[in-house]
Amino acid sequence: MDIELSQKFENFIKGKTKIEDFESWVYTNEQLENQLSPEVYTELISLNFHEPSARFEVTKLVKDEIDYGRLHTASLIALLDKLIQREGEVVDLLYQVYDFMNLGYNFLGRLNIFGNFGEQGKSVILLIDETMDEQTKWDKIVYHEPDLVRELTILRDKISTGRILLTGESYSNKYLGEQFEFVEREADNKRSCCTTPPKSKQDR
Repeated sequence: MDIELSQKFENFIKGKTKIEDFESWVYTNEQLENQLSPEVYTELISLNFHEPSARFEVTKLVKDEIDYGRLHTASLIALLDKLIQREGEVVDLLYQVYDFMNLGYNFLGRLNIFGNFGEQGKSVILLIDETMDEQTKWDKIVYHEPDLVRELTILRDKISTGRILLTGESYSNKYLGEQFEFVEREADNKRSCCTTPPKSKQDR
């Protein structure tokens, strides 16, 4: 399934899309039948979207159809680009990157702005006053994190060239929930390190 469709499903699964809007999209989108397996497509269009379990049922149906590696890679690169170019609301963008870190992509925590996120006395986010205009917020963050753009650019380039590879594979962690794996490689493309998932994919 392509990235655009995958994003539509993930937005619905995460509750970002209203049921009625998603239902209308399912019935009118001409690409779904070609991109989903016949069994999944048939079950999807047969669902009663007004049942309380609709999101859960959709999640079960399409989870294995979504290429999370490609989806997360594209989404994270786009997010880092917005931060580098100062496009959008900076606090919201930082929270979005932090959400990726919580999915298991803990390499993001090597940047102080994410590693110290929410820590009393350390996090730059605590210096942001919501009464500030957006330019002032950006300026304050860059003042306290002067190497931020350079670090974000290096990180984005590593992801876009595959030196940090988001595999799309996930496992369940008893305390953190679903966690996604990543692999880091040297410049010569040899594997150097990776996440340390549990020995089995099952919840411990």
